[in-house]
Order: sequence, then C-alpha cells, then structure tokens
Amino acid sequence: MTRRRNIRSGAAAVELAATLPLLLILLVGIWEVGRFAHVSQIVSNAAREGARLSATGQATDDQVKIAACQYLKTAGLPDYTADRDNYVTISNVTNPGIDGSNATTLDDLRVTVSVPSRDVRWIAMNYFMSANYRVVGWADWRSTKNRNYPTAITSPPGF
Repeated sequence: MTRRRNIRSGAAAVELAATLPLLLILLVGIWEVGRFAHVSQIVSNAAREGARLSATGQATDDQVKIAACQYLKTAGLPDYTADRDNYVTISNVTNPGIDGSNATTLDDLRVTVSVPSRDVRWIAMNYFMSANYRVVGWADWRSTKNRNYPTAITSPPGF
C-alpha cells in the first residue's frame, strides 16, 4: 500500500500569513477606539469636576481651571496647568463675563475642557484624524452659591 502525500501541507501557514495583517490592523483599530472613548470620558469628567467646583461659588475661575487640569494630569493625560487658558474655559451663561465666584444663585455655569488629539492618540488614529482635532467635554451646572439669610429670625405668633 502506498501512502499519498498530503497536497495541502503548508496551506494553514499561507492562510495565516494572508489574514494575520488584517487581524492585527483590526485589533489595533479596536484598541485605538477604546483609548479614544477612555480619553473622552476623562475629559468629560474633568469638565464635570470643574463645573461642580465652580457652582459652589467658593473658587475663582482660575482655581477651577487648575482643578480641571489637575484632574486630567491625575488621570494620566499631559499636564496642561501652565497653559490652562487654552484648554479649559468657564462661562456664566446667564450673566456672561461674571466670574463663577461672583455668580448669583441658579446662574448657569458651563465648563468646557478641550484636549488636542495629538496628545492622546496612538498609532492608528494618525491616519484618520486631523492634527487639529480636539477631544472636547463640557458640563453645565447651576450656581449653588448660598444667599445671605437674615440672622434675626423671630418665632411666629403663638409659639
């Protein structure tokens, strides 16, 4: 009885060589999109933390910007504190031009954090995104600054 040689010897190696680059590109793309979603969440959280601090009325706009930049740095992004005016903006939507510490109760305050994508993207996104693209997050809060209440309170009649 004679043995027949397997005609398909090496076919699996050729198939792997043909599909492996495609699989690696797909894997890196998924990894990059996951990183982008993660950075987007970090930027939104930094804006939320800044808006919360601004809404208390106890911090100036510059202190809020520093807090948002520190949040980004703590989360692993570059330190933007030195150039914070280009990355964090604070606006009083109800009374434009008024600092968050001088806002009145229930003023709408908006904190916007904007980070350049070149600082957070990895290899794959360089081919699909412009160098000027920015990851932006914002948060709107109402000022919760306390009003001054009268200190001399009298009891109602009959008590």
